[in-house]
Amino acid sequence: MVNVLLEILSGLEIVQEFRDYPEMEKLKVYKTTGGCMRPLIKDLQFVFILPCRKIHSGDVVLYRLGDNNFLHRVKKITKDKLVLIDDAGIISPVEISKENVVGIYPTFFSGFLGMIYNFIVRMVFIFFRKIKSHSIPIFQREK
Repeated sequence: MVNVLLEILSGLEIVQEFRDYPEMEKLKVYKTTGGCMRPLIKDLQFVFILPCRKIHSGDVVLYRLGDNNFLHRVKKITKDKLVLIDDAGIISPVEISKENVVGIYPTFFSGFLGMIYNFIVRMVFIFFRKIKSHSIPIFQREK
């Protein structure tokens, strides 16, 4: 997979950086579907997933349930479970076993900063969904 990625990125300067790190062989690439993690991760976007490390609240993790993979943010961590949420405020919190985690999506918005980002983005999405559902005109033109 990494060799294919290097072929795609062959014209970019960062390719050498990929080759300098042997752990990049463990990197996995997935194509997303759905928009519950937008604006950070959009529908049909390719994401890079790194092998599991210590997971923190606010991290974005890829996990498997049955035959499906999901990408959500960690809200709470218990001894052997994770409570996950999305950034768009579409789904209810989901509780999974830590064993279901495939890897971590590396992003600047992880950890504590990820929790702040999630709070702000969720509030914005929820606010605009309420406006849309109540058909409250934000701007009205006078006649």
